[in-house]
Amino acid sequence: MDWLTKQKTYVWLIIILVIINLTTLVLLWMDRPSPLKRQSPGMRGTDTFLKTELGLTEEQDKQLRESRDKFFGLTRTLNDSIGTLKREIQKEGLSGKYDSIRVDALISDIGKLQSRLEKYAFDHFSELAKFLKPDQVTKFQKMFERNRKHPPGHKENHHNEPPPFGEPPPPI
Repeated sequence: MDWLTKQKTYVWLIIILVIINLTTLVLLWMDRPSPLKRQSPGMRGTDTFLKTELGLTEEQDKQLRESRDKFFGLTRTLNDSIGTLKREIQKEGLSGKYDSIRVDALISDIGKLQSRLEKYAFDHFSELAKFLKPDQVTKFQKMFERNRKHPPGHKENHHNEPPPFGEPPPPI
């Protein structure tokens, strides 16, 4: 095979490979799954689930939606603030020379915001208890207990549970 024939073969080989790559990219692009749509405040899918599972009346369902919208509105801004503070702590830690007084202040601020989150959660559940019937409250508590033991989307493993106090964590 002479030099010119080799060059032509290489050119055709490159053209074929480019066509195969472009075809693969187009097929992957067309077949990609659509992004998941995040639920808006109150997560309506969860509201429907709760209405069905707890047997809520229309009035209770309305109160639940209002309470959840209010709760998630309050917690969203707090969670955003906590995230911002955590990023600042991360920057300080990665800076090499950090200001321990500033880090302590950031940690203290996170603690204060976290305690407000817990207060909002307490107020939210107290509000729910006012309009739910006792049997609905019991069902609600059982659902929470089930989710605590087996969170949605997590496989059954015992590495998610913290070890009892004083024991080392299990090996990974």
